[in-house]
Amino acid sequence: MANRMANEGLSSFSDIAIDAIAAAVPSKNVANDAFESRFGEKFARRFGKSTGILERRVVEEQTTLDLCVDAAQKLFDEGHSFDGVGAVILVTQTPDYDLPASAIIAQDRLGLPRSVASFDVNLGCSGYTYGLWLAASLIAGGGVERVLLLAGDTSSKVVDPEHRSTAPIFGDAGTATLVSKREGAGRWRFLVGSDGSGNRAIIMPGSASRAASADIDELSGEVTEGRLFMDGASVFGFATTVVPEAIGKLLDFAQSEPGAVDKLYLHQANELILKTIGRKAGFAPEDVIVNLDRYGNTSSASIPLAFVTDGPAESHCAVMCGFGVGLSWSALHAQLDAIPTYLVDEAA
Repeated sequence: MANRMANEGLSSFSDIAIDAIAAAVPSKNVANDAFESRFGEKFARRFGKSTGILERRVVEEQTTLDLCVDAAQKLFDEGHSFDGVGAVILVTQTPDYDLPASAIIAQDRLGLPRSVASFDVNLGCSGYTYGLWLAASLIAGGGVERVLLLAGDTSSKVVDPEHRSTAPIFGDAGTATLVSKREGAGRWRFLVGSDGSGNRAIIMPGSASRAASADIDELSGEVTEGRLFMDGASVFGFATTVVPEAIGKLLDFAQSEPGAVDKLYLHQANELILKTIGRKAGFAPEDVIVNLDRYGNTSSASIPLAFVTDGPAESHCAVMCGFGVGLSWSALHAQLDAIPTYLVDEAA
């Protein structure tokens, strides 16, 4: 059952639950000292202090699709059936191909029936909670009873390795989440939003059909055609103003308050952003989940990866909020049952 508040970006769903979450990270670990030869020892030392990122996992030959399929396969290997899955959604800004959609290839690699609807969603850091919103909408609409939500990025493939503004920030990961119809499950409340006027804050000029020259001329800072550009100051301002307001609006909609929420799962952008959002939204520092020190900014995978690595094993009230490219944001308030989680650590 769904109830939507038109034009407010708010919606609520009941009888929907997360069955399990798995995350896969590649074996190659890159610590901050690996950037000393390019950016200097002082930069590498200060970078960790300013961002909270100490190391990250990066792929060599693998792709986003590979990591997401590995995560989904882990769910299956651990005894979670894919019976009844009617849709595969893959949220990523680094697909294997411009076409076909990576989700369709995942359907085949996972041996799912040809009746399964499969599609990609071109979102990054806000994408996981957007994906949960889409999954809930599909289930509430009666079209399917289960959704396999894949979310991941291999941003190390699209940054310019010579740009200090992006190269040290990102790590790679892929995740898989089983979402199902479940009678009696707690209510999920969402807020989604977008502001296309900020489209140049995070952009890859010249990466597809539009010529890059005009875009590059308008951008300031380190810009390479076909590579990820990020205006850090604009993103920081957006994240620390719009996101706390969005969380407050969601809590009002849920008739809740920060003290009633056990854990806040934010997109793992950088430590200062996480602390600032948590403080402005009224959360105690210990309730804000942080794992970027080990994995960096893993874009659409960051929230489910943080859930797997640092979330509590027991039932708890959670707020999840992703924010980034677009500009876009999405948040979920939910009372979650104990969720089985699994980490595929290829360095282990």
